[in-house]
Amino acid sequence: MLSVISLLFRNREISTREMFQKEIVANLKEGYSIKDAIFESLDNKNQQVITIIRWEAENKTSQQDSLVVYELKDRKLADFYSTSEWVLDLGNHLNGDSIIVTDINKDGLKEFVVTGSTGGNCWTCTYLRIFQVKGHQVLELLPDLPETQVIFGIKDLDFDGLKELLVLDAQWEFYMDLCHACSPSVSLIYKWEKDRYQEISVDKEQVDIEFSLYYDEQIKELQEEIKEMSEDERGSDYYMGRVISIFLNYLEKGEKEKGWEVFKNYMAEENFKEKGFKDMAKWITDDLRKRFFEQPQT
Repeated sequence: MLSVISLLFRNREISTREMFQKEIVANLKEGYSIKDAIFESLDNKNQQVITIIRWEAENKTSQQDSLVVYELKDRKLADFYSTSEWVLDLGNHLNGDSIIVTDINKDGLKEFVVTGSTGGNCWTCTYLRIFQVKGHQVLELLPDLPETQVIFGIKDLDFDGLKELLVLDAQWEFYMDLCHACSPSVSLIYKWEKDRYQEISVDKEQVDIEFSLYYDEQIKELQEEIKEMSEDERGSDYYMGRVISIFLNYLEKGEKEKGWEVFKNYMAEENFKEKGFKDMAKWITDDLRKRFFEQPQT
């Protein structure tokens, strides 16, 4: 009997979804179509419909995706949030855990994840955004990132049930005129603290062991990459980018002094055959020393 009742409710839910999806489609203008849609009660009170609506030019030369969130009230649909980008997809399609809708920060409300792309090749051109619904408003979980930072991964690094956010620090893109692929990179870790996501502090003596292990893994991968480089690749600008990345990971781990010693060993003059690379290594070393050892740290 219970299974019959459950089936009836499920069939009613499906028919309701189909009805509202047809209503959304009926109100779309020419050139627009529903790319994706999910039905969820994000605030545990009302039913929301999260849609990706695609516009495509008739000649297929341009397109745009829009995230539109509807709410069902008195069996009527009302859209109350929208934002657009060249490409948008529901869910995390970048790094870490595969998430579409879940309670990421264990605050009792479900969040939904969107992957966006501007179509460009810059580091901030592909990103994740995380949303929740509170008081009939769609809010971002991490709205105030600097322009040079984007969320690019979601993962529970310390196994406490709360997801950490991996944030790419794009200020190093094209650092010291290194090529795009050669540019150094590092991930910043944002942890849920009380009522917001905050970057973990590297001012304390030691970063939490789980986060420290994450940076250890990044350092290990970079060192293995350098180890496998051919003789011609060693000492090049790509090599320098990997070496700087090692230092930056030590820095985020809270081991600046140790990272600096490792960095100096890799950047020693004897590692470079050509004078141009020797000069570049000196410029980079001098610049990083000024940034992290000679200027007050903010």
